[in-house]
Amino acid sequence: MSLASNPKHKARVVAHLMDLGPETESVGEGEAKDYVLQAADGDKEAALAAWQEAGLPERGPVSAGQLGRTLVLLPDARRT
Repeated sequence: MSLASNPKHKARVVAHLMDLGPETESVGEGEAKDYVLQAADGDKEAALAAWQEAGLPERGPVSAGQLGRTLVLLPDARRT
């Protein structure tokens, strides 16, 4: 017999949520570029233009915030 099937039993659920603040981990160069290319639906020119417009480095990791700002610069993101 489960607790839910017996009206004499009561159960409570407590959830603890914590805001850890902005993402501080870096995203590897390859993963970040793949993600931007995927978000650009495979359009290499649009992905490169967004990457350059965001001022991201050609080599090395980027922050999650930088990656997010780059994704906003993609043509589809501007229309939504």
